[in-house]
Amino acid sequence: MKNVLFISLCLVLLQITAMNADPYFMCFLNDKNPNNGFSVYFPEEGRASHLLYKGKTEYIPLKFIKTKYSKGRAHTDVYHELYKGAHNGTYELEFDGNWVYVYYTRKKDGKKFTYTIDHELTNYDYPWRSTPCF
Repeated sequence: MKNVLFISLCLVLLQITAMNADPYFMCFLNDKNPNNGFSVYFPEEGRASHLLYKGKTEYIPLKFIKTKYSKGRAHTDVYHELYKGAHNGTYELEFDGNWVYVYYTRKKDGKKFTYTIDHELTNYDYPWRSTPCF
């Protein structure tokens, strides 16, 4: 009984700590063209809120839609890209251990793009980057 109470208390403390985490950025590069990349901004609540493409100055807002769970430790957060207020495409951020993959589907033609986290750029300020990547 004491072990259950202790474990429950630890889980609550971890959740509180995660809620108060500092904002950070993750860096992603296109799998086919590494010159194409973007930064994803994660504010204090831990969900992505915006992204900034390499070479651009305008942040694109993201609207959280849902989390999909799969077998094992992986899960995927789904977001709609809201470019100039309109749903322009869908980002799926798949978290699998230390690796994060992004799958983007452009709404107008259904074209798909894949990106992978760049650990060297992302961990610039260890453990997470505090500024945009590009």
